[in-house]
Amino acid sequence: MASTMNGLGSSDFALKTTEDEIVELDYTMAMFGDEIEPNETLEGTVTFALSEEQVPAKLVYRIGDNELAEWEVNT
Repeated sequence: MASTMNGLGSSDFALKTTEDEIVELDYTMAMFGDEIEPNETLEGTVTFALSEEQVPAKLVYRIGDNELAEWEVNT
C-alpha cells in the first residue's frame, strides 16, 4: 500500500528462474496498469513465456534495474 498516489503496471514485474535468469513479461498477452490511490490495492494479470528448461523461482517487482521486492513462485 502506498501513502501517495503512484502508478503500477505489468511492465514493473519480471520473473527470475532457478538459474537466476530474468524473463521479461510477454507483451502479447493481457496486461494491467493504473494509478493506485493511497491505501488501496491493484490486481491484474502478468504473463511470462518460458522455455521447457526454465523453472520459475521468483516474481520480481522492479523499477529500472532496482529490484524492490520479490515473491517465491510455487509450481
